[in-house]
Amino acid sequence: MEEVKQVEELKQETRQKNQEVRKLAEENSKNITRLRELLKEADEHKTQRDEYNAKVKEVSEKRKALIDEARKLDADLKEAEVQAAKFKTEGGIPLSRLERMIEQMEWRLQTQSMPVKEENALSQEIKKLLKEKAALEKAQPVRKRAYELRRRRQELNMEFRLLEGGQESNAKESDKHHEAMLKAYKKADEVRLLISDYLEKIGEKRKDADESYSKLQEVRSEKVAEEDYGNYIDRKEKRKKEAEKMDELEERAKLIYDNFKAGKKVSMEELQILQMAGMEI
Repeated sequence: MEEVKQVEELKQETRQKNQEVRKLAEENSKNITRLRELLKEADEHKTQRDEYNAKVKEVSEKRKALIDEARKLDADLKEAEVQAAKFKTEGGIPLSRLERMIEQMEWRLQTQSMPVKEENALSQEIKKLLKEKAALEKAQPVRKRAYELRRRRQELNMEFRLLEGGQESNAKESDKHHEAMLKAYKKADEVRLLISDYLEKIGEKRKDADESYSKLQEVRSEKVAEEDYGNYIDRKEKRKKEAEKMDELEERAKLIYDNFKAGKKVSMEELQILQMAGMEI
């Protein structure tokens, strides 16, 4: 009776310790899930950060191209203004108005009678305006080019302002995702340490459970002699195989755990082995 009582107590003790191991493994499984979520979150922020950095680079290249074009435009515009200045008229009268003035004077000259002195003065004025008209006509292509260059320069200024706004926006978004990525990686490192602590606790609890089971086996072995020898042999062989299988499993799990602590990646198959051994990461 005393042996039976001792066996039951050891069975209960072993069962309780194994339950503690399972409880710790379940808690650690939550830590592992959280680690995966944080790593996924960090990767997503990294991807978005890289996308915004690519936009920043693209805008920088466009800005450089605009700067090169602006410098060439400024040089061309300066040259056009110098050429236009060569055809500057005394009165600064627009060509269309000058043409109307000449037409009106010629009409007066042809249709109105006037003193010879006044007629000569009017003729001289018409000649003067005709010279100005000729100068203005020669200046038209140059002035037109200068006008087109100034208009394109204004368009470039607008494009510059738009690019500057987009550049600032993309840079801010990139910085935001970079900071979020760093925070996620930092939290992931904290969870890694927590997982390692749990693995150590699981190892200690499993060792205690194994010791209780060993004591249980010792007590049972003393009673085996009273049982059927054939049944005893069968059970012993079965337990031996199970123990060998568990030893092999625990050896593999220990190697995987050491690799994990060394920073190596763990495959799904290796995670299953750790779960079977009660050493999830």
